[in-house]
Amino acid sequence: MPSAAVSFWEWLQHLGFKENPFAEREAEREKTLSEYFIAGPHYSDMLGHLHDPRTSILFADRGCGKTAYRLMIGRECRPARADSPVLAAMYTRFSSVLRKAAGNPASVSIEDHLEEILRSVTISLLDELGRRPEPFLDAPEGTKRTIKSLVRTYAPNLLYPGTLRKKLEKIAGENAAGIPWGKMWQSNEPGHLSRWLIDTPLASSTLARFWVRLYEAGSTELLKARRAILEELLERLPELGIVGLYLLVDELDEHAELLTSGAIASFLETFLRDWNLLKMPGLGVKLFLPREARRALMKQELIRWDRLPVYVLEWDDDLLHQLLQDRLEAFSNGAVHSLDAFSETSVDKSLVREAWGKPRTLILLGDLLLKHGYKLSQGDPMLRSEALEGAIEEFRKRYPPLLPHLRLDEQTGDVFIGSRLIDEKITENEFKALAYLYHNAGRLVGREELVDAVYGAGEGVSDQAVDAMMSRLRRKIEPDPSH
Repeated sequence: MPSAAVSFWEWLQHLGFKENPFAEREAEREKTLSEYFIAGPHYSDMLGHLHDPRTSILFADRGCGKTAYRLMIGRECRPARADSPVLAAMYTRFSSVLRKAAGNPASVSIEDHLEEILRSVTISLLDELGRRPEPFLDAPEGTKRTIKSLVRTYAPNLLYPGTLRKKLEKIAGENAAGIPWGKMWQSNEPGHLSRWLIDTPLASSTLARFWVRLYEAGSTELLKARRAILEELLERLPELGIVGLYLLVDELDEHAELLTSGAIASFLETFLRDWNLLKMPGLGVKLFLPREARRALMKQELIRWDRLPVYVLEWDDDLLHQLLQDRLEAFSNGAVHSLDAFSETSVDKSLVREAWGKPRTLILLGDLLLKHGYKLSQGDPMLRSEALEGAIEEFRKRYPPLLPHLRLDEQTGDVFIGSRLIDEKITENEFKALAYLYHNAGRLVGREELVDAVYGAGEGVSDQAVDAMMSRLRRKIEPDPSH
């Protein structure tokens, strides 16, 4: 047991860390993600050209970083980045859409999708204008009316008088007490609020003028089809200094109704087959989808797969090793580059190997490693070899669904362990043997049966040849062929 005088936090400091580099496993909770984010395979493809928004899809296994990709692409856009030419809106909440469809993903219409998308876009646009209000104040009246109409429809509570006063009080800060709030609503005449504002300390605030002007702007009922509303908004955005819109679609598999690949395919079918929507000028839809949904979606023949760029996110060991190094450096102010520096064994390589191409698995293993290391350390700033063994054993017990599974692509001859493609060449006979065992999982396959399946009945194949083939296979697909 560690010395009672040394806490886990103090032990981490002795190792050189300012925080536990593996404490967070969800990208959305990682406040410093940009410090150690790795722009891995297809990141630049998904980011695309910001001045020319286009639609694309990224498939990835859970824990492979698709949400991190989505978050980092979002940070390349407004409202996060002031100099970006595009606005980003997140389509990551689907409860209301599914509720309208009585929980049936196949019943979701394109109008249902567009309703929720416009709601998300409205909130994002208000966030952008709340940070940089000048373009709205200088925009044509038609653009002001369009935005006011969107807010009245999708975020009406933001235009309630009481809400407006609270916003202005917050903007005024310590000057709020000296503002004649009682005169704020004394008149219903057009422009009264703007005239009231001139006589207050808020007169010099562009943000205060934005909210007042938005409140006073004319508006109309959104009676047009949702598609036409989105199209009009995209045409108006350049008048606000924004070239286009990135719609970032993610987290479908976080909803109970969308846990199966078939459900996700049904939910997205009407959306993805509407090519006129997906190619709308100024719109780039970026979908981050679970890999298991790919096969079901590809069966939807009405989707224009010939025109829709599709990518699959896979991590090799070199990229995972770089991710590990960057993470260690970020949480140690550059002092720690490798866990091997205070370990008796090659910890980095072992962690990467056991992660099998999944960044989240790497993080979970790293967290368990440090906790086991602390317990075994007796307070010394080092990682004993037993800590790695204990971490791997606990991971396998606590997270069985995350253990890598063998997956074969019998059309291409590719073999995957978890999300990682086995890059060592697997011969034709080795693949036949593996495929036969794969399709007969759960029962004992005899040597003669396997020989018949691989070489054909009646072929004379020695036991040594079969043993050698299986030994080669184990070296290629197992993290530790000796066990």
